[in-house]
Amino acid sequence: MDRNWPSRRRKLCFLGAAVLAAACVLYHTFSQKGAVFSPSPLPPNGSWAFVPLDNRPPCRDFTIQLAALGGIRLEAPPDAMMDWYEEPAKTDQIRSWLAAHLDGKEGALLSTDLLIYGGLLHSRQESMDEERASAFFDYMSGLREEYPDKQFYLFSIIPRLLISDQVIPDSWYQWHLMTWVINMDKKIRGIPYDKELYERVKAEIPMDLKWKYLTLYRSNDLFNEELIQFVTEEGMNDLVIGQDDAHPYGLPNYNRTNVPVYTEALDTHPPIYTSQGADELGTLAAARIYTRKKAWKPRVKVMYGTPAMKEYILPFVPLTLEEIVREKLSLANCVQTDVQKDADYILYLYCGSGNHDNASAAADEVKSLMKEKPVALIDLSRHFSAGECLLPHLLANGTPLGRLLAYAGWNTASNSVGTAVAQATIVSGQALFLPRESLPDLYARNVTFTLARFLDDWAYQKLIRPHLSALGPLNGAEPAVSENSAAAATAYTARELTVYKTILTLALRRHPFYQDESGSYYVEDLDFVVGFPWQRAFEIGLKVRPHFRKSV
Repeated sequence: MDRNWPSRRRKLCFLGAAVLAAACVLYHTFSQKGAVFSPSPLPPNGSWAFVPLDNRPPCRDFTIQLAALGGIRLEAPPDAMMDWYEEPAKTDQIRSWLAAHLDGKEGALLSTDLLIYGGLLHSRQESMDEERASAFFDYMSGLREEYPDKQFYLFSIIPRLLISDQVIPDSWYQWHLMTWVINMDKKIRGIPYDKELYERVKAEIPMDLKWKYLTLYRSNDLFNEELIQFVTEEGMNDLVIGQDDAHPYGLPNYNRTNVPVYTEALDTHPPIYTSQGADELGTLAAARIYTRKKAWKPRVKVMYGTPAMKEYILPFVPLTLEEIVREKLSLANCVQTDVQKDADYILYLYCGSGNHDNASAAADEVKSLMKEKPVALIDLSRHFSAGECLLPHLLANGTPLGRLLAYAGWNTASNSVGTAVAQATIVSGQALFLPRESLPDLYARNVTFTLARFLDDWAYQKLIRPHLSALGPLNGAEPAVSENSAAAATAYTARELTVYKTILTLALRRHPFYQDESGSYYVEDLDFVVGFPWQRAFEIGLKVRPHFRKSV
C-alpha cells in the first residue's frame, strides 16, 4: 500500500477545490452587463401533426424544436400514448389521435413504423404481414379521403442488419446471422468471402430462425413496393425510405437498392428518397417542409478539416463523409456550390482520429470563415472521443461559439450531418425571410438548440457517458441506469454537466451571439435539466434555458 496516498489525495482534493473556486470567481467576474433580453415568439409559419419514429429526444424533440425555428408548429401525440423503450406505442390510440388532430393543420409528418409497430425498436422484432399492411393502407386511405387538402409526408425504415437485442433466443445468434448474410451477399455478388466461416455459422443457426430473419427483410421489401405504389395512387406528397445502421453487405442493402427500381416502374410519382440513416429523417423532413413553403433551395458550400476527411468512412454508415453530405443536403432540399460568395451557408466537417488531424489550423479556419459566412459545424471523431473533436480547439482560440449556425456530433455521422444540415437550412432561411426586428429572437432560439448540442453531443456523449460505467458506482449509479439507480445516475450526470456548462458559458459571455444597430446580445448564464428518458445511458433528455442580456 502507498503510505503517501492520503497526503497526495488531500493535495489533489485541495487542487480540485482551488480550480473550482477559481472557475466560480471567473464565472461571475465576466458576467455581462446590460438589460435582460427575453426572446419573443417567432412569426407562425403553419401547423402540422407529427408522429415521430419513436419517443427518444433525437426523433421527437429535435424535430419539433428545429421546425419551431422555422415557425412551424409540430404537434405530436401525448407521452402517455408513446413508446417507452421495450414497451411499444399504443398504435390504436395514436391513429385515433391523428385522425382527430388533422383539422386545422396543413398536413402530417408520419413515421410508418410507429403507426404500424409502435416504434423503431419494435419494427425489428416482427415481420410485416398482409393483415397488418392492409390495415395500415386502409387507415391512410381513410385519412386521405377525410382530409383531401392536407399534405402527407411519410418516412419508413428498413430494419438494421443486426437482429434485435430484445428477442430471446434470436439475440443469441446476432453474430451468426450477421456473419451468415454478409458472406451470403458477397457470395451472390461474386466477391471473395470466407467460405469456411459461412458454412459453419449457417449450420449453427436454427432453421426456423434463418427463415424468420429472411422473412423480416422479404416482407419489408414487399411493403416498400406497396408503399411506393400507395403514396403515388393516393397523391401523398413525400416519402423517404431509410436504412437503419447500414452495412456494406447484407439483406437490408437489397431493400434500399430496390426502391429506385420500384419508382422507375411508375410513370409519375411524388418525391421519393432513400437514405442510409433513420433518427435524423424527421429533422430533414422539417427542413424540406420549410424550404418548399418558401420555394427556396439553399446553396451550401461544403468544406472539410483536411482533404482526406471527405473520404472517411465511419461506423454504421458504409458511405464516405462526402457521400453522406450529398445525401443529407438533397433531403433538406439544398444544392451544393463551389463558390463561397454564392453560398447561403458553409457546412464544415471535421473528423478527428488522434493522428495530428490539423485541429488547430481547422479551428482557426472555422473562426475566420465565420467572419464571412454563417458556418454549420459537424464535429466528428473516429473513436467517439472528446479529445479528437474540434470544439476544445475552438474554445482555446476564442471562436465565438454562439454565432455558429449549427453544431452536431451525436451518434453516427449520418445522424450528425442530417441534424446540422436541417438546423442550418431552416435558420439560414429564416435569416433571409424574417423581418429584421425578429432576428434577435431567431438567433436566441437557435443558440439555445446549439447549447444543448454542445452539452449533449460533446460533453455527455464523449466525456461523461464513457466514464459512467467506471465512475458511476462511486457515486451510487449503476452503469445500466436501472430503476433503482436512475436518481443517482441523473445526479451524477448533472454534476458532471455543470462543469462543462460553466466552461462553455464563460466562453459564450466573451462574444455576442448577435449584433444589430440597437445593441449586442449575449448568453449570460444557462440552466438545464437532465434525465434518462428510457433508463439507459445511450441517450439523455436535456432541456436548456439560457439567460440572455442585451448591451447597448
